[in-house]
Amino acid sequence: MTIEKLQNGGYIIYFRHGEATVGKDEPTVIFENCETQRNLSETGKQQAILIGKVFREKGIPIEPFVISSPFCRALDTAKLAFSNNPIRIERSLAKIVDLSEVPTLTDAERKVIIDDFIRLLERPPSSGQNKVIIGHSFPKELELGNIDYMTGIVIKPKGRGNGYEVVFVNIDLSQSDHFKSEPLHSELFPYLGED
Repeated sequence: MTIEKLQNGGYIIYFRHGEATVGKDEPTVIFENCETQRNLSETGKQQAILIGKVFREKGIPIEPFVISSPFCRALDTAKLAFSNNPIRIERSLAKIVDLSEVPTLTDAERKVIIDDFIRLLERPPSSGQNKVIIGHSFPKELELGNIDYMTGIVIKPKGRGNGYEVVFVNIDLSQSDHFKSEPLHSELFPYLGED
């Protein structure tokens, strides 16, 4: 995968938010109150600014809006990286945190969270554009796995009900015009293609 392919559009670029402060969210998070949750560290803020700069310098086109989890650390990442784009909050992205932090989730509840996420990744971006989503990491046993802070995954959506293909994982746009990829294997995300 090269920067040139991203410059042609047609992909979803899913980023985990920038580095967050140490600790845990309060048991009852109020999305509108950042004091109830972990927030971006100074490093996380700089990571977000750098990613936005790379997108602008490399001419990677994105849709007019950026999709973000309602957690402050994700919203702030989106605002810092893509300050010229309005943010569309996708509340279902907040549930991804529950996959790691709520051990009492039933299999049915986990399936609803995963199915909602799959539907989001099946929707192609506008022609000639890329869709940027700022969210969270996943439990390591899931296909997308534990994503490092401000690291991305490039996804090729196949349309509603047709799944999607993971093109590259663990991209770091700031390092090279080419991405490193890691193979993906899992039974929990059956819609994901392999490298």
